[in-house]
Amino acid sequence: MKILAVSALALAMAPIGLGAFAQDYPSQPIRMIVPFAAGGPNDTVARLISPKLSELLGQPVVIENRGGAGGVIGTDLVAKAEPDGYLIGISSAGALAISASVQATMPYDSLTDLTPITLLGSVPELLVANPNVAVESFDELIAYAADNPGIINYASSGPGGMQHLAGELLNFEAEIDTVHVPYSGAAPAVTDLLGGQVQMMFADLPVLLPHVEAGTLRPLAVGSARRAPTLPDVPTTAELGFPEVVAENWYGIIAPAGLPEDVATRLQDAFVETLNDAGVSEALAAQGINVIASTPDAFADYMAAETEKWASVVELSGAVVQ
Repeated sequence: MKILAVSALALAMAPIGLGAFAQDYPSQPIRMIVPFAAGGPNDTVARLISPKLSELLGQPVVIENRGGAGGVIGTDLVAKAEPDGYLIGISSAGALAISASVQATMPYDSLTDLTPITLLGSVPELLVANPNVAVESFDELIAYAADNPGIINYASSGPGGMQHLAGELLNFEAEIDTVHVPYSGAAPAVTDLLGGQVQMMFADLPVLLPHVEAGTLRPLAVGSARRAPTLPDVPTTAELGFPEVVAENWYGIIAPAGLPEDVATRLQDAFVETLNDAGVSEALAAQGINVIASTPDAFADYMAAETEKWASVVELSGAVVQ
């Protein structure tokens, strides 16, 4: 994948070790904003990396969940914070690249109002269904949805996010009509999916994997170019005849614009060292996350490219946030 090629180059360029930058930073705990509800994919990644990060920085990294508007509310909190390095965020494709196209107005510009620190990792979107839905495979789902327009509901972690757009892409490409039901995060969406209030969902693989392994959700397809190592028997959307329905989420660390360069460097170094830690990288890989560690410039370029890419998809699919 292109992202892996970019990340490999970025990793080679990334500074190693904390160095002698920002000698007085940090001198107090650091707040890490997760712009989704607890239990969601951003939250999972944050909680896996925060212990090692705290150890390297010598200060607690306190996770704070601020969900809403597909990650925009929490990301905006970061954009408007004091640029001193004591409030950072772990945001994702929806709030950093997609929302600029699906929302009529945005409270921030990802490319100018934030300091990119590093791209952390990527993960494919997995399409699952509640086992009570009378379909055993992706093909059966498409056939059932075609014969029953407007009957199947699909959940997402919020309007304008990756899960929403993946569902709209499937509607467009398969010429079916499934109904979007947005939630304030992945965790409440999955709860209702398990309870049968909604019938299917695209979501980050780590969020759904435990339920798939427990047999409480049925995997139908992986929205990536290649099969996921953690679910090798689940076909990709491309294999199933829908190569355009490819959705991979990604996570990155951001700070307010105007962050001093030495503080940004200290943070980036600490995150790269955290991601290179064997225990952390293995824990992330076990969750189905492709680990990435990039320079700030590489992350900024990637955000710009993703913003352009998803703008085209939004125009094609007609996805909008009401």
